[in-house]
Amino acid sequence: MKKHLLTLAIIVAVVAIVMADCDRKGTPSQEETVDLSEAYPDPVYADNGKMRATWGNTDDRIERTVRYTNYSNAFRFLAWKNEKVSAEAVLWAFEDLSNVSFKVSALKTAKGNVIPPSAISVHFVSFVIADTYDHSGGDCALRQKGQWPAINVADRLDNDAPVNVSGKTSQPVWVSVKVPKDAATGIYKGVATVTADDMSPLELPIMLKVGTYALPDPSEWKFQLDYWQHFEEVASYSGIEQWSDDYFDYMRPLMKLLSQAGQKCIYANISGAPSMTMVKKIKNFKDETWTYDYTVFDRWVILMMELGITGQIDCYGMIPWAYNFDYYDTHGNWYNASYEPGTKAYNDYWTPFLKDFAMHLKEMGWFEKTYLAFDERPEEALLKVIPVIRGAVPEFKVKHTGFYYESMDREADDICVVYLNDQYPEGVPERRRTEGKKSLYYTACGQPYPNQFLSNPVAENVWKCWAAKAMGLDGYLHWAYNKWGEDPLYDTRAIAAPAGDRFIVYPDCRSSVRFEKTIEGVQDYEKACILEAEWTESGNTAKLAKLRAALSRFTPEDIAANGAEPAVYQAKMVLE
Repeated sequence: MKKHLLTLAIIVAVVAIVMADCDRKGTPSQEETVDLSEAYPDPVYADNGKMRATWGNTDDRIERTVRYTNYSNAFRFLAWKNEKVSAEAVLWAFEDLSNVSFKVSALKTAKGNVIPPSAISVHFVSFVIADTYDHSGGDCALRQKGQWPAINVADRLDNDAPVNVSGKTSQPVWVSVKVPKDAATGIYKGVATVTADDMSPLELPIMLKVGTYALPDPSEWKFQLDYWQHFEEVASYSGIEQWSDDYFDYMRPLMKLLSQAGQKCIYANISGAPSMTMVKKIKNFKDETWTYDYTVFDRWVILMMELGITGQIDCYGMIPWAYNFDYYDTHGNWYNASYEPGTKAYNDYWTPFLKDFAMHLKEMGWFEKTYLAFDERPEEALLKVIPVIRGAVPEFKVKHTGFYYESMDREADDICVVYLNDQYPEGVPERRRTEGKKSLYYTACGQPYPNQFLSNPVAENVWKCWAAKAMGLDGYLHWAYNKWGEDPLYDTRAIAAPAGDRFIVYPDCRSSVRFEKTIEGVQDYEKACILEAEWTESGNTAKLAKLRAALSRFTPEDIAANGAEPAVYQAKMVLE
């Protein structure tokens, strides 16, 4: 105890000296000769009798009614320039406290280089209702809400502050630093201050080491992050008319959050009910001709591209689950018909659309990055649809998500294979890469790990990105980014999916612990690719051997036996 308090006193004194120098204007981005091996402060806590504050481990699930004791260092790994790095503080209230706030100073080096407060974000983490998921209990699609025991999980990052904290409870705080592109290499120090009504302030020291390497911007990352966006649930939750001006305004910050994570794919529906499809199909029964309205589709794609999501446009809807297809007549009447692939009616519906759609995409300059996409469809149906596409517009790209089929390997420019249930034959991802094709993997409600379920260990959100690197794949897909339910801010449980499966961000542009850890994993993938290329070019066989050894741990057997955190930690140490 005395050792901790003495250490804290010394560090606070050092921070005070640094902060006293805050008014001195240093030269921005001036490189320093520094020893980045300087030890982090011993894990410390601050306690004033009403609250205890400490830095924790971002891989830990904080329990609401259990005092946290796994003290750690803030920002415990070396940061790159242009990287977003995060730490988590844990506050324990000994009594009810009002107007609790958490503020972080500017971070400064000894020579006055600064990471300003504008690069630092602070979010109180709220607890949500979730459930445990018994993976041995059969098909997750058959489960009912409330079937499994309810649990409280710290996950939602809130934008509101200050907060009230009840006595004998924990309040996590998520702190992120977006290291500026032009930050000088060095050791940055600062202080976090916790205040509340009728309470003396508490202070926690911060040390952030910034190395010489820099990440490219998220839009330039190699990792293909693919979260399917959803639309109808947003309108239902917000009460905003779907596809209205207000709707697009509401979606903009939510999709910006996705862009900043490195998302590459624009999800679009080209058939379905009016609330789903982005293309209005109009049939003239007099002469059996078709016209198409692409207004919503164009507006959505333009919005996403403005936000930096420019990799590809994935258009779903050619093989819906029930083979239902929509259209209007010239009087505005809506029709819903059922056409099975392989029938003349199916071909007559899709062939004129594909031809017109291709012309429109070429006019917009989007054809080369547009994919006709299919999710978890049987090979028999796919083999009936591919000839329709090739007969109408042979150059259309195709995306297949589901089991690995050799036939789709030949046809699809983008393949995403379900994890655990299937795998690529040896050498296929490497061969596809030489052909300019992409190979990914995905998880949904049926895969116990790695997954974004709220009952799963947090580190799995980092592990899933490292696993893509280990398997030689280009990225990772999950089926839902924002498929909210009735009360997503508080109750994440749902029918036919474990809690957390359907969304990883919350309404009103609230991120989550799981989403921030996903960003961490994507950045790790990029760093590993950059360093691997450098070590290969320089012939650094020792470093390459350590990387290969670390990657060898990202297997179903290892995560099942040891969890995600040990493999992630070993891999991160290779990047230091």
